[in-house]
Amino acid sequence: SGVNKVNTFLFRCENTPTDNDDYPTKGRKTDASFEVSSEAIGSDFDFLRTKLGTAFYYTPLKLQSPFNKLTLVFLQQAGWMRKTADEDEIPFFERFYAGGTTTVRGYRPRYLAPRDNEDEPIGGNSMASWTLEARYPVWKDIKGAVFYDQGNAWAKSRDFDLADTKAGIGTGLRWVMRFGTARLDYGY
Repeated sequence: SGVNKVNTFLFRCENTPTDNDDYPTKGRKTDASFEVSSEAIGSDFDFLRTKLGTAFYYTPLKLQSPFNKLTLVFLQQAGWMRKTADEDEIPFFERFYAGGTTTVRGYRPRYLAPRDNEDEPIGGNSMASWTLEARYPVWKDIKGAVFYDQGNAWAKSRDFDLADTKAGIGTGLRWVMRFGTARLDYGY
């Protein structure tokens, strides 16, 4: 019938000692996950996937300084996966990609990845990206940001190479509300 099922068992651990869940200015966040897809749990594919993400937030506390409202942010994320049955391929929609709002903002979503013979992105079995961002209050609940992103996705984890990453720079606005933060970014 052309329909494939992907069932997974996910174990996820998160630690977020920050001053604010929605818009932190100090502290760190760590998120790690391990996922198993197997025919034993009704999936059509057999693979393992693990992801790790960390974020560090720092606001200098120097009194009488204009920099005491500047927040520096360092984000990093990485992922790795492998098939566990020889006859299976990991489906393209489960693989890793980079580009877009959560990785390298100067590129379209899912643009940075291994490609097929027709130059279409098909995703990879490993991925890494990191971001440096500086945030500063602009007006009331509106914050400004400048950022630098870098990363890529690779067909195999052994293909990981810092020389084979793409970078983007940009600027953005953050509107911090009681129920969350709205974000508008422009990356190049």
